[in-house]
Amino acid sequence: MLSTPRSAPTRLGAVISHLRAAALLTTEQDEGRRSDETAATDVVVQLNTNLSTELLCTPATLVTELKGGDVPFAHTGGQMLVEREVQGVVFSIALWNASLLLTIRAVGHAIVCGNAVGDPQLWPLVWYGQVVRSSLLA
Repeated sequence: MLSTPRSAPTRLGAVISHLRAAALLTTEQDEGRRSDETAATDVVVQLNTNLSTELLCTPATLVTELKGGDVPFAHTGGQMLVEREVQGVVFSIALWNASLLLTIRAVGHAIVCGNAVGDPQLWPLVWYGQVVRSSLLA
């Protein structure tokens, strides 16, 4: 499904999917399976889950603030311009041990802004993949 920057229902659907995924991450408690799939320690799994939940909620709450224009830049003399337009395909490859966190960081804002998203043909049957797929299909 393609979307345009002015398609409010599409952005609303993305916001709902983001919030649904965040809720699933916080309610599903299957740490043993998550650490087995990623070969990460329990601390890393918990950090990945908590930060991912925050990263899902942040763009969802900022969707009403999306505007084009100049944005203050951290470096003196720099300028950053924000355009409220769908830019096309966003490509993301994430490391396996923090795959959810790094993927959300890469594409979360783009999805809320109205960019279309699709999952790979060969989605790994992992816990994180099931959470994301459940939030998109519900």
